[in-house]
Amino acid sequence: MRKNTLILIGSLTMLLAACGGENSGEKTGIEQSNTQTEHNASSVDLSSEKAKLSYAIGNDVARAIIINGKVLQDIDVETTLVGIKDTLGAKGPALSDSEMTEVLNNYAAKRQVAAAAKAEQLSKDGVVFLEANKSKAGVVTTESGLQYVTHVEGSGASPVEESLVEINYQGILLNGDVFDTSKGNPVVTSIIDSIAGLREGIMLMKAGGKSTFYIPSELAYGKDAPPQIGADQLLIFEIELLSVK
Repeated sequence: MRKNTLILIGSLTMLLAACGGENSGEKTGIEQSNTQTEHNASSVDLSSEKAKLSYAIGNDVARAIIINGKVLQDIDVETTLVGIKDTLGAKGPALSDSEMTEVLNNYAAKRQVAAAAKAEQLSKDGVVFLEANKSKAGVVTTESGLQYVTHVEGSGASPVEESLVEINYQGILLNGDVFDTSKGNPVVTSIIDSIAGLREGIMLMKAGGKSTFYIPSELAYGKDAPPQIGADQLLIFEIELLSVK
């Protein structure tokens, strides 16, 4: 019966990532930026392969309850550790499988409702923003609904859909959070592999140009957004087109 409980926990983990914006490491916008993880010294002896495996499994369990770099507020860490020890120990868990199934299912349902409400609000916020933004100086709105501002016109070639382009970029949410960036280190990417709003926008640029694009959710990820972005969000991209290959 514990197998069913583990399946439920696995399903809940994926739901937390989808609903809570867990930083899953998926590519966003153009491509995933390289990041360095800082390692803090541990008091545990990790010299053996068994110890390393045990530690790695514990790390995976912890990652399942971390949202946006923070421990999920709906749980108590100490009680979670007791649950792990009980389940792995001789006496077994204090709750029955049916009780745990009910708790996990109820929590998953609550998270889904909250995520749907958040996505609906974000979608409305994007529509309101675009409506106000379109009348601002320098903002151009295309037939598709993409909005952009040209900061530097550029004088080189314009890319086509099959082009590879070298760019600096930054992806920003409506609340100002940066969800992806090249951090000043140019990347080479294929236009055809980018989201629809970026495909259209970059092809409007010339090499040497700089533009900001305001991408409606339907031209971005819509409801299929990576967890660290969230469903139905308008995205803002600052793009510097260095060269067309």
